[in-house]
Amino acid sequence: MNPMNQAQPASGAPLAPMAPVLDELPTASGPSGSQAGQDGPLMAPPLPGSGGVAPPTFKIRVTENLYLPPAMYGVWSIHASVTETNAQPWQFMPNTTYIWSLGRYGEVVKLMNLENRAQTSIQVDKVQGNTATFHYRNRMPLYDGQRDVIEIPTLTVHEDTLEGMVDKYERYFDRNQRLAVNNHYLIRVTGTRISGGRVQFGQSASPSLEVEPLKTE
Repeated sequence: MNPMNQAQPASGAPLAPMAPVLDELPTASGPSGSQAGQDGPLMAPPLPGSGGVAPPTFKIRVTENLYLPPAMYGVWSIHASVTETNAQPWQFMPNTTYIWSLGRYGEVVKLMNLENRAQTSIQVDKVQGNTATFHYRNRMPLYDGQRDVIEIPTLTVHEDTLEGMVDKYERYFDRNQRLAVNNHYLIRVTGTRISGGRVQFGQSASPSLEVEPLKTE
């Protein structure tokens, strides 16, 4: 996504990365991992048909660095389709295509959009076999406020294809920091490999992740 100098309708497409700011999610010791014992809440807005009740807040505790499955690194042709959202039809594009590059550089895992050369370091939250969940956050200043996006993909790689879902949380704030737009998208992603991955290994630790609902008295 190209930088905007004014508020624009939301695209609905995932993964147009910029430098992330992750103060509402686990605090990273490096861009791809977290320090032991760091945690933070994330509250999702309600989706249509949910009766206006938001999903529960979860505590995410990452105790060691995690990395993507080796087969997930590479350059991918991606197709994304919005399957569910509370956004208005004019606020997003239901279908988009673009080119991803996923690579690891020592302790850092990076995602790049090769169409606009935007890139971000991602934090990997959970890995099971060839399935991984990761997240990143983009904050973009606008002339009349700020756009704040958190994206949480869960992807599975099958040799030269991948598939999965992206949870996208999009908020716009006015210049007085009042919430003006609060949208949630569920986006189905499929991809075909264009080329192999770039991996430069550094020191790594055994992964450990705990996700538990917050208890209410």
